[in-house]
Amino acid sequence: MSTKYENEMREYQRTLAALFPEGAGKGPTSFSKWRQNAQIVRDMLMKRLDEDNVKRRQIDAEFTTNYASARKAKIDADYAEMCEAGARVIRKGFDAVLAAKRESFKNAMKAPTDEQLRLLTALSMRQNVGGDEISYFAENLAGNLPALRCLSEVAGKNKIAFPAILTGSELEDSLESSSAAMEKYLSTLGVGTDDLKYEHRLFWCTSGGFRESNTFDTLDSPGFMSAGIGMNGDNKNATS
Repeated sequence: MSTKYENEMREYQRTLAALFPEGAGKGPTSFSKWRQNAQIVRDMLMKRLDEDNVKRRQIDAEFTTNYASARKAKIDADYAEMCEAGARVIRKGFDAVLAAKRESFKNAMKAPTDEQLRLLTALSMRQNVGGDEISYFAENLAGNLPALRCLSEVAGKNKIAFPAILTGSELEDSLESSSAAMEKYLSTLGVGTDDLKYEHRLFWCTSGGFRESNTFDTLDSPGFMSAGIGMNGDNKNATS
């Protein structure tokens, strides 16, 4: 590597380390923040790609075919190395978020406490329960999916709208879908925007597009959404 490229690569790697630091709880802890940081990496690569394209045109204008081909091949190799380094770090960051989600969901699937069971039993025995009460108790039961599922039954009996509560297997399926789709999107990390498919362009070039948790807690949706494109590739309606 040339000294100039070595210096650029070191600076790039320092930025990657700042965006996705290693160690429990040091990097992004939500899919939303992970995506934002991944987009920063892509923006850096797109700037580099633009600069490389200028260099290619200059080389074509100034040098003979054989020499120009060798120079452009070096540019391509350097860019590919930067893309691979970025993808490697972004993937590690995603795996860290995924592990944290699995741990959160594991805790959320624990059986309701005795106090929560008494509350749910009392609510189920009442003839009428108001929407404000359901919202209040939902906040107090946040983080326990079995308890929230019982509360959703109470809400249903009283004709009160209540978000669907995912089962453990549905949560795991959602995480697996997110992981598979992450690899799909990451494969286009260094591809120029004009060459991206529509769904990849939405993922890399837009903000928002994440559904909030439907369990009344602070967990963001495990099957995260990107501007109307589900992580499993299905078209869905997303909210910011």
